Amino acid sequence: MYEYENSIGVNNNVIQEDTRGDFYFSFIFKPKKSIAIASTTYYQPVINTLNDYRISSETSLIINLFKNLDFTTTFSYQFDELPVLGIPKEQYELKNGITYTF
Repeated sequence: MYEYENSIGVNNNVIQEDTRGDFYFSFIFKPKKSIAIASTTYYQPVINTLNDYRISSETSLIINLFKNLDFTTTFSYQFDELPVLGIPKEQYELKNGITYTF
């Protein structure tokens, strides 16, 4: 994939253009009819500089409570080896929710 980063206004005005690979692994595991675990992980290295890479992952636990009602917990994680100045290398998020399907 082609990437254009513009960090104007952060410490210095930096414009970076890269070509990154985009590889991913994804699965869904259903240990019971009412429980599912779904996960996708991406690995995105810069093609000509493999020590500059990103990892992004999202994993969800879905528990069916009733016929059309699910409880969902999702954990997201991002890692960037060489981020734009002022941005942390690691970011993560945990979300809980209820989904009703009709």
